[in-house]
Amino acid sequence: MTNPTAGPEDCVPRVTWGRFARQEGRWQIPVAVQVHHALVDGRHLGLFYQGVATRLAELPLP
Repeated sequence: MTNPTAGPEDCVPRVTWGRFARQEGRWQIPVAVQVHHALVDGRHLGLFYQGVATRLAELPLP
């Protein structure tokens, strides 16, 4: 997924997600993050995705 940016001064992180879907007995949701590499590195993204997964696991889904 690519989001258009206004130029080099645009450093706003973008988070996009899709629909929940049940696949192979598990609920899944696509989540994508676009960030500027000067502000965020892999550790930050790993912590973000870990937090998202933790919160989603707490949801009372059918």
